[in-house]
Amino acid sequence: MAHIHQSAAARGMGRLFADVSLTAEPFFAKWGFGVEARQQVERSGVVLANARMGKVLVADCS
Repeated sequence: MAHIHQSAAARGMGRLFADVSLTAEPFFAKWGFGVEARQQVERSGVVLANARMGKVLVADCS
C-alpha cells in the first residue's frame, strides 16, 4: 500500500479508490480509506457484498 501511495503521488493523482471485500475493509480503513458505498455484485451466480472505498490524497486548494 505504501508503494501505491508513492506511485499515486508521483503521478499527481489526487484520489485513490477500490472496490474491496468485507474482509479487506479494515486493512483499507487503516490506510485512511473511507466507505463511499455498499455494493452487491454477482459473480458466477453468487451475490457478494463489498464496499467502494476512497481516499483523497491531495486537498483541493481552489
